[in-house]
Amino acid sequence: MKATSGNNPNALEEKLQTLESCLNQLQDQLIRAQRLAALGTMAGMIAHEFNNLLTPVVSYAQFALKTEDHALWHKALTMAAQSGAKAADVAQQILGFARGATDQSEASIPDVVDSTLKSLVRDLSKDNIQLTLEVEPAVATIPPHLLHQVLYNLVINARQAMLGKAGRLTIRSKAADRQVSIEVADTGCGIDPEQLPRIFDPFFT
Repeated sequence: MKATSGNNPNALEEKLQTLESCLNQLQDQLIRAQRLAALGTMAGMIAHEFNNLLTPVVSYAQFALKTEDHALWHKALTMAAQSGAKAADVAQQILGFARGATDQSEASIPDVVDSTLKSLVRDLSKDNIQLTLEVEPAVATIPPHLLHQVLYNLVINARQAMLGKAGRLTIRSKAADRQVSIEVADTGCGIDPEQLPRIFDPFFT
């Protein structure tokens, strides 16, 4: 673009170029600042998630060191190993997300629901939470462990929302038009409207 003004068009053009350069630098700085802010937020969330996963590892390992009962010792180490495996799985998910990895494996919805509830049904029963399943046979293109993680988190959140009072947890799925929908509903306190915009943020609780 040629700019002319008065008797010195070159001076005005130089000023415009300088201004454009400054704007580009400011834009680059803003983008870097936004990336750093996002990285800081993500790092805090990841640290919180790993803290939750690794706390049982330490607790079970400490218990195993103190007990002389072989059966309890074996159970504690088994639970520690399972918690460590979950942490490793989350690490792989984060790496896959960062690399943009894609996985076209398939998951049987009833199988994933069943495997997810196996580790949670005892706690639900203990808290007087009735479980209703309306799961249709269906297969979805999604890695089974990722679907398991989503369902696990939703059930945990539902249980926490109903603690201290009897409630009902409903899991239903429907398959139609080559799509599968999964719904997890509870009779708990609900989500604070102020938190709704953040519910899809990674690791947000």
